[in-house]
Amino acid sequence: MRQMSKFLILCLVAAVSFNGCDTGEYVAEVGDLKISAEEFAKAMETRYSKKDNYQDIAYESKLDILKTLITRSQKLNNAYDLGLEEDSAIVAETKKYRDRLLSSRYYEKKIIDRIITPEKLNTYIENQKVEVHASHILITHSGTIRESTRSEEEAKQLVNDLLNQIKSGHSLDSLAKIYSEDPNAKKAGGNLGWFTWGVMVPEFQEAVWQMKKGEIRGPLATNYGYHIIRLNDRRDNKQYSAP
Repeated sequence: MRQMSKFLILCLVAAVSFNGCDTGEYVAEVGDLKISAEEFAKAMETRYSKKDNYQDIAYESKLDILKTLITRSQKLNNAYDLGLEEDSAIVAETKKYRDRLLSSRYYEKKIIDRIITPEKLNTYIENQKVEVHASHILITHSGTIRESTRSEEEAKQLVNDLLNQIKSGHSLDSLAKIYSEDPNAKKAGGNLGWFTWGVMVPEFQEAVWQMKKGEIRGPLATNYGYHIIRLNDRRDNKQYSAP
């Protein structure tokens, strides 16, 4: 029978007052099981998730967390003593969990990691620092999400005509109210309001983030149709929080 040994206080004082013990050290030993400083730290973070440090946490409260971890380790020791790790039901459930974990990790590694590359993640984080204000005119055609009887070539020709009118002095806002086929922005003269990276389709946001204030671009093709875009303004994103 395994016996529970003493608490090893050698790291307890440092871990409990905390900024943590070095990796590999432990705060208590229960039979053959050890409670690591890292495990204790994670339990502290779970209990006091809104705190930046644990200096003002009462010693008794920290000891209570440690006792909870020790009780769990005692139960595990008892389960091992009974040989429950070899129980057929436990073995079967463990295999199911392992299979699910492997399947999930395969999906992450082969699919998610390819879709969300480190470069894309860095771009997303960097572009979240600002938000932009833009307006646009959308012209749909037969090959877009919003079906139209207009051919793609006709749509592109109309966009070019509208661009020429804008260059001649016509207002994008007034033309948007007449021609734009974005029902949400049409009444507001094409005004899309303020938005952050990740809200618009990739082609649209990539174009907008490269534009200068007041610049007009088009025709830009997306799966919604052809766009004429004007960047009205940009500013720091007050909701941005560095990861």
